[in-house]
Amino acid sequence: MFRQDCQEIKDFSFLEKSTFKEYGCAISSVFHHVEQITGKYFSPSEVEKKCIDMRDLGIIADDFYVKSWNEIFGFFGVPVYTRFESADYECKNDEIEILCLQKPGYKHFVPGDGKGNYSWDSLGRREAQGDYYIKDKRIMRLL
Repeated sequence: MFRQDCQEIKDFSFLEKSTFKEYGCAISSVFHHVEQITGKYFSPSEVEKKCIDMRDLGIIADDFYVKSWNEIFGFFGVPVYTRFESADYECKNDEIEILCLQKPGYKHFVPGDGKGNYSWDSLGRREAQGDYYIKDKRIMRLL
């Protein structure tokens, strides 16, 4: 899985100040889960093309905001039903999670392992990780 700050994609943007490196964490979390579920790897150029397609379809906004979690997974052929849960929720066998992390002034999304732990971080390991707490979770039930 690529990191959102990798050289090939970090400066990709629809808006001058909204680069993938800065705002691509939620979409990177989706790509991570899709890769795990389908076994398909996405290169940075494929990610860029898919983001353009999803933006044109209205699934994501120009600032990479995910408008519909159900639609973004469906776009990849992975049908889900999404709901929000509290930080202490543990996934059932047919569910995956994306953690919404927060610290003063910042929000970050990472795929979880089903028990509230990071399974991967699109920004890699860094000192600031410990500053975040899990605000809530996006739970996707696989259909």
